[in-house]
Amino acid sequence: MLFEALIKHFLNKNSGFLVLLILLLVFVPAMSAIDLFALKLEDNRFFGEPWRLLTGHWVHAGWEHLLLNLVNLVLLRLAFRQWPGSGQLYGFMLYAAVLIGIGLWLTTSLKFYVGFSGILHGLLIYLLLLHWNQYRVVFGLAIIVVVGKVISEQLYGANPLSTAVIGLSIATEAHVFGVISGFSFWLFAAVYNGVLYRREVDSE
Repeated sequence: MLFEALIKHFLNKNSGFLVLLILLLVFVPAMSAIDLFALKLEDNRFFGEPWRLLTGHWVHAGWEHLLLNLVNLVLLRLAFRQWPGSGQLYGFMLYAAVLIGIGLWLTTSLKFYVGFSGILHGLLIYLLLLHWNQYRVVFGLAIIVVVGKVISEQLYGANPLSTAVIGLSIATEAHVFGVISGFSFWLFAAVYNGVLYRREVDSE
């Protein structure tokens, strides 16, 4: 019964979430060919190989890295009963992936990047803002905590435990640009919806 309830919770009007899980699992074999899919930032590599702006976020450095992000994605799904529609969710993923990739290229000396954590940070902020009116105090505090975490990472470095689990240096800058993508995408969507609403009102 519990298992059936969880399945219904995950998939109820949320094919987008299922697609995210499938994509993460589809790229599991790519861990053995990480050089082909990683977001290569040196020598402006991704300009000639633009697919890396997307695939770099789905491929992972190892099973521990993948499982850590999968657990966080599932926790996000459990925390928010209502998610954006599939089109809106895919739009955010594309926007966040490109913004994070270009942000890392412009501001860091990283040679490559892999992992979903940057997008996860952005998705968390975006979901908190989407449901802001439901629990303003709780979600407001949650946003402060997430932003504080990201600032702390820039000042003191990533959590040593996470680094030990992954076995790879964590690109905390990706979390910064992920948070920026969450805020900015929500703002763009709010402005767009406001414009549509005014047009509907004016046409009546």
